[in-house]
Amino acid sequence: MRIGIDGLLLWGHYSGVERSIARMVTTLAQLDQTNRYTIHVPRDCEAEELAAAGVEVRRAPFRGAQKLTRILWQQGVFPGVLACEGVDLLFAPGYVLPLRWRGPSVLFVYDIIAITRPDLASRANALHYGALLPRSVRRATRVAVPTEHVRRQVIERCDARPEQVAVVPLGVSPHFRRVEDPARQEEVRRRYRLPERFVLTLGNLEPKKNLPRVLEAYEILRREGIRHGLVIAGQPAWGARVLRENLARCAWRADIVLPGYVADADLPVLYSMADALVFPSLTEGFGLPPLEAMACGTPVVVADVPPFDETLGDAAARVAPEDAWAIATGIRQVLEDPLLAGRLREAGRERAALFTWERCASLLAKLFDSAVTAHG
Repeated sequence: MRIGIDGLLLWGHYSGVERSIARMVTTLAQLDQTNRYTIHVPRDCEAEELAAAGVEVRRAPFRGAQKLTRILWQQGVFPGVLACEGVDLLFAPGYVLPLRWRGPSVLFVYDIIAITRPDLASRANALHYGALLPRSVRRATRVAVPTEHVRRQVIERCDARPEQVAVVPLGVSPHFRRVEDPARQEEVRRRYRLPERFVLTLGNLEPKKNLPRVLEAYEILRREGIRHGLVIAGQPAWGARVLRENLARCAWRADIVLPGYVADADLPVLYSMADALVFPSLTEGFGLPPLEAMACGTPVVVADVPPFDETLGDAAARVAPEDAWAIATGIRQVLEDPLLAGRLREAGRERAALFTWERCASLLAKLFDSAVTAHG
């Protein structure tokens, strides 16, 4: 079977969705020796890892940053390209389908924040995904989602049939393991100008990550005598202006580091050096960073939101994301209670080991077969 893949989101620095797409596709190609995989990416996508895994790479005639061109090409030209290539199944791992595609399809939807919380999405994404995501869900033969929470939302808000939507959890890459090498740690510390001891928060600098409250919580901790630095890692995204304004007013600004985008190879070292990861997102579909940190033996403090019931269970400290005092208390308990931190480290490693890309790829492969059979 020839499987065509919409990889048009793959360009520039990868955030969680892009990293997930790349890992899904490479793992599928490595494990599946029967089907043939062809991925279509922007012309400036660095696709060496995909090609090395045996994926045939086709480059679309635009750069990844040309968003409007990408959408128009995806919806207008891409279906014809797929038909000319004789594709038997389309895998669309980036929220939307080319709606004119008439063959079997599997759509991956990580969350429906653009529909349930448009205030936490950029205006462009709220308009784009708000319009096309529900139609893509209804058009798709099968829909994959990372958690049962997102499955319920997709069925309720996008008018999907229950038998159409399957839970396919994401995975933690094998290189997320604790790094104790002092030389490697010192190299990463110098490169990103990290403090000696710090609390880490990670993700695109956007409103759903709840960073202003992280800053409030950090100020509370400093007033209470905690001396750790704060590292806010991630690339600036929409809404980062509020964070910059809050930083400018913070009395402990000198102890807060914004290293920007952290290379994937450096993330295990960053996690390993942090005394805690704080991840109090206002909403999530899955949340990979907490599991990655857990795999590296780092205690995790997360928001008490539904998806984390499934992904993290009781292996993370849970806090009310709307309450800066609650966030500060959760962090302080992890920093000051060695027994609690030790329990979270051990439970976290065990929890993270349950999520592999091999399992994700295996479930997707079964969904591909189901989609072809269902389409007839």
